[in-house]
Amino acid sequence: MTIRNIVLIGNPILRQPTSDVTFPLSKENRALLHDLLDTLHEFRRQCSFGRGISAPQIGESKKVICIDMDGDTQFFINAKIVKYGEDTFEMFDDCFSIPEIMVKLVRSKCIILEYDDEHGAHHKKRFHGAMSELLQHEVDHLYGTLAIDRAISSHFIWSRTEWLNQQDKP
Repeated sequence: MTIRNIVLIGNPILRQPTSDVTFPLSKENRALLHDLLDTLHEFRRQCSFGRGISAPQIGESKKVICIDMDGDTQFFINAKIVKYGEDTFEMFDDCFSIPEIMVKLVRSKCIILEYDDEHGAHHKKRFHGAMSELLQHEVDHLYGTLAIDRAISSHFIWSRTEWLNQQDKP
């Protein structure tokens, strides 16, 4: 089990486009998959939230995403959104790499994603709802985009504490 440090905003790796991963996976890239999952689980254990993580967030400039929702772990390698649905919604988003910050932004309700799985099989699949929203966030990381770049305006970049306080109001 290898738990990596989360890279924080200001680190240049978060702003760089990542490199494609080749198949079959090298020993180093197989280890990266395990490190992503271990780091995600540790973050969730410490912070009580977290569903996904991308390789740049642990200092690796590679197109790899790990999602773990409801006990189902999936890896998305060389992921690229090929179509955004027209229907959108507003939401507050957070990010491991921008701790204690919530950002109001717009996401598509549906996307079509092309990606490879950890075995090298290529997929083109439609995602809706929570998975669509999460994948948009993580794919952004692969291209050097952070949630704050997508803020509706600077008025909607809030501290987590204030966001939580606002949630308690009727």
